[in-house]
Amino acid sequence: MPHKFSIPQFKLNHKGMARFLGTLEARIMEIVWKKETVSVQEVCDKMGKGTNYKTVMTVMNRLVEKEFLERKKVSRAFVYSARLNRVEFLEQVSHQIVTGLVSDFGELAMAQFVDVLGEQDPDALETLQKLAKERSEQK
Repeated sequence: MPHKFSIPQFKLNHKGMARFLGTLEARIMEIVWKKETVSVQEVCDKMGKGTNYKTVMTVMNRLVEKEFLERKKVSRAFVYSARLNRVEFLEQVSHQIVTGLVSDFGELAMAQFVDVLGEQDPDALETLQKLAKERSEQK
């Protein structure tokens, strides 16, 4: 069973993973997912010139505290890896967000979800119907 974590906040005015991670946290996570195991220096190198090593190290250690990253000592340095791959991470995040919306707002949240799908991609409504039918048949 994959590792479970909690999303501490959700920022409506941000995009992508910056909605629930800080901007620097999101950039670091993307680098870690691409390289799988990285040192702080490798992350700094990937982020480019002017990246502050101590800032990156502090943020990576906070990601360890939040249980998004794991840290292991190899020789004299620490290496970091993601506790979940990107897809597993996003599945958990989206599940927590949708659960919170439905728990707090019930049918209103479901209706808004359908409205947004219809506005952004009418074909997505058909996909939603298929998914709902499959799920109800599984029970």
